[in-house]
Amino acid sequence: MKNIAIVGAGPGGLAAGLILSSKGYQVDIYEKDDRIGGRSKRLYLKDYMFSMGPSFVVYIDAYKWLFEAAGLDLEKEVNITRLDPIYQLNKKEDRWNVPGNPEALLQDIETKFGEREAYEKFMKREAKTVAAMHPVMVKPFHSRLSLINKHVVHFGRFVGFGNVERKLAKHFKSQSLKDIMQFQTKYLGMTPQETPGFFTMLSYLEHFDGIYHIEGGVPHLLDVMATHIKRFSGKIHVDSPVEKILTHNGVAKGVRVGGKDMEYDDVIVNADMPKMVETLLDKDAQNKYTKSVVDRKKYSVSAYMLYLGVKKKLDYPMHTLVLSDDYAAYTESLKANAELTDDMSLYIYHPSALDAKFAPDGQSSLMVLAPVPNTDADIDWDKQKTLYKTKVYDQMKKRLNFSPDDIEIEKVFTPSDWEATGVYKGATFAMKHTMNQLLHKRPHNRYEDVKNLYLVGGSTHPGSGLPIIFESAIISANLIDQRHR
Repeated sequence: MKNIAIVGAGPGGLAAGLILSSKGYQVDIYEKDDRIGGRSKRLYLKDYMFSMGPSFVVYIDAYKWLFEAAGLDLEKEVNITRLDPIYQLNKKEDRWNVPGNPEALLQDIETKFGEREAYEKFMKREAKTVAAMHPVMVKPFHSRLSLINKHVVHFGRFVGFGNVERKLAKHFKSQSLKDIMQFQTKYLGMTPQETPGFFTMLSYLEHFDGIYHIEGGVPHLLDVMATHIKRFSGKIHVDSPVEKILTHNGVAKGVRVGGKDMEYDDVIVNADMPKMVETLLDKDAQNKYTKSVVDRKKYSVSAYMLYLGVKKKLDYPMHTLVLSDDYAAYTESLKANAELTDDMSLYIYHPSALDAKFAPDGQSSLMVLAPVPNTDADIDWDKQKTLYKTKVYDQMKKRLNFSPDDIEIEKVFTPSDWEATGVYKGATFAMKHTMNQLLHKRPHNRYEDVKNLYLVGGSTHPGSGLPIIFESAIISANLIDQRHR
């Protein structure tokens, strides 16, 4: 059976390894850190546990499809709870625990905004958008000719023109309602003013498809995947950074790890694609994508992160979204990619609300995320690291009655810290999802410059976000399997 090397044991690398090892391929996954997970790895601070990265479990079907591709049943492997409420939307004038029951949600929409009829009509169309999206997202796009496809044509009916902000303005009167249906663009590391309008389907996925919690968090899901990879005779090598992708005459031949060259039939890269170009590929293996080319691509915002062990039991729900007093001004500041504001929006993940594994009894584990400009911005994070933390705490005190005095332990992660871990420009949401960086215009799953080299992760098709990264792994694994069958 063919031998496959995978660079990186993040979600995409583990997903590709799970599928290929289940099909009998000999898989070796090389991870530079001392543990698996990449940006989603588990973090311990004293007796508190955290997931460093993604924590929303939405579009649960994509998780199921991944496990089905490996002959497994997701619901037999992990304990899954559908959340109700899905999250708290914390606005200046209101706190809304958004119901996880769709009918209760519709009633709240009418009570709060008086726009149930418009909302129902809008969401019916979004349901069709989601259904049309899936066949496109699981298809590789090798060239412009890939667009000549009935699924693409059908999906095109729902794409339209304009951005999320303009699309919502055409359908709704209430600015508050529009705000709560456009903040999801932050999951893409973008603003409503620059995100293509069809991404309003993200609000449908949350409101009607649901948000879930996997017991033990995303790191536990990745542990389960790793266990099955090993059961299928795959190998995961931690503390094993890949130093180079070996190529000859434009063909990937293997990897160099610890000064040793090892031959493989195919190589999959789960490392950030721009970092791969910058550090892992020789210049003679760079054609379409050179360092200067990838540098000119458009990248998402970054994330200022706080991991907090709190010595009391907080009454927050699992997910809280604090929206800025002036949300439009805040998103414009991110779009400019140059400013830090006191009136920031925050995402707060409180897994210990439902999952005792994350904090000691009577205490709480919090992850706090503030979207901020990536490292292209002229911000000295050595100076701002502590200053901005004070601003975040002030926002939490104002909106959540949070007291920093209750913090037992904290860890701060800035855009510069993310960049140091291998995230290009600290852009934690990868390349932007603009129209000229989607489908065939995004780096391909089957890498264009080098044969037998494949990409998974946020900077390849179909894009970023955990379920979408899983779909990139399914595409690349299938391409390799088709090549060898």
